[in-house]
Amino acid sequence: MLVKSFAVLLISLLLPILCTAAPRDGEVRQLTQRGAAARGHWGVYAVNLSSGAEVADYQSRKLFLPASNRKLVTAAMAAKYMGGDATVRTVAHVPSISGGIVQGDLTIEAVGDPTWNGEFLGGRLGRSVLARLADQIADAGVKRVKGDLVIDTSRFAEPAPIPPGWTWEDFQTIDGAIPSVFGIEKNLGRVVISPGSVGSPVRVSFSSPVEPFEILNLSTTGSAGSAPTLQLDRGLAGKTLTITGSISSDSGEAARSMPLGEPVAHAARVLLEELADAGVHVDGNIRLSEAGREMGQVVAAVTSATVGDLLQEMNIPSDNFLAESTYLLAGAELYGRGSYNSSHAAEKRFWGSLDVEDWEWVPMDGSGLSRKNLVTPHALVELLREMHDDEAFVDSLPVSGVNGTMRYRLTDGGLARRVRAKTGTLDGVAALSGYVTTNNGSQVAFSIMVNNADARATTLRRTVDDIVEVLAR
Repeated sequence: MLVKSFAVLLISLLLPILCTAAPRDGEVRQLTQRGAAARGHWGVYAVNLSSGAEVADYQSRKLFLPASNRKLVTAAMAAKYMGGDATVRTVAHVPSISGGIVQGDLTIEAVGDPTWNGEFLGGRLGRSVLARLADQIADAGVKRVKGDLVIDTSRFAEPAPIPPGWTWEDFQTIDGAIPSVFGIEKNLGRVVISPGSVGSPVRVSFSSPVEPFEILNLSTTGSAGSAPTLQLDRGLAGKTLTITGSISSDSGEAARSMPLGEPVAHAARVLLEELADAGVHVDGNIRLSEAGREMGQVVAAVTSATVGDLLQEMNIPSDNFLAESTYLLAGAELYGRGSYNSSHAAEKRFWGSLDVEDWEWVPMDGSGLSRKNLVTPHALVELLREMHDDEAFVDSLPVSGVNGTMRYRLTDGGLARRVRAKTGTLDGVAALSGYVTTNNGSQVAFSIMVNNADARATTLRRTVDDIVEVLAR
């Protein structure tokens, strides 16, 4: 009798769970408990976009570190609040021109345009945009500026804000360039290294005539065939680059890009050179101003790429600099001034329009490089449901077997071209969120994340892809 009563009680407790379980929960759970993947913390959520029915739900209301899945939030905010066809415009103006002379400052109204680099300029350098600005200023009749070259930074609360949650190590790599209200080449400085004579320091030069760093060269050139140990370390302020270690005397020339510490000042110096080349002499100095826009005569203007193009260049290769810049632009669009505080407020407004609880997201940066971002798989799927008809957003996601970070993923089993999704990878973290077309032609929005895993990234990605295959059935 006691055994029978216990069985009835057990069934009564399990029946609601069994009845409400999504159809793929069992298979998903099995995959996450397989081999090395079992040591990680997994969350999966998937919903059929047509019916609204849950396809899988495994720990979907737990908080996870999203890595670059964070870029989905940035892309959604930009598409929602700016629109895919939106652009930003950088304007140059002066008080007046008389006989080719400006009695006052030449002011550049900076707006945080992050598209002054080869991806948006057909391979041309970002300084080509500054050359275009300089040529327009000269064509407007300006020959001499008796005041300063002023970069009006008032569109951003800080000229070059540091993304919240980034660590010292993040600034040592090409992925750690900070956003800015005015900048070129994704705010990276390119350093060219070549061997000297044996025992002497390596040779250091820059691809730009405007030197982006001060160099502290403590390196040596080793004998032919010696193992390379060269290391470049960027100072905290980003002004100094310390070079240690060695390269062999028979090694070739090599180049490396490092994040700039003062990208606004660097771009301003490049503009000053372009003005001189265009025949415009500036008597004064470079000056950054937060005073806001001066009224006067517009003498030049350049327009950015569209938000739609920006989102594609951000999401398909997973570009951190473009993500941080776009996150700030979205906040500036809503609140008039770009800052991480305004972007966080804009994000709160976005999540508030969805079926997402406040505790389901913790914002830090716009790219996912910070390890303090948190979000639930449920929240990301709600975002994907909201944005699935937005062309600029959907077109920004890499396609399985076609491009970007999805080019070599999910190409078997007929899934090539059937998955549009954003990848995410950090140490111990793998994520994939987006859309998959099922075998019967339905569209499923999904989010898969694993945290605290000690398995190799390839092992985690394999499990993630296996889950997508299950969702596609």
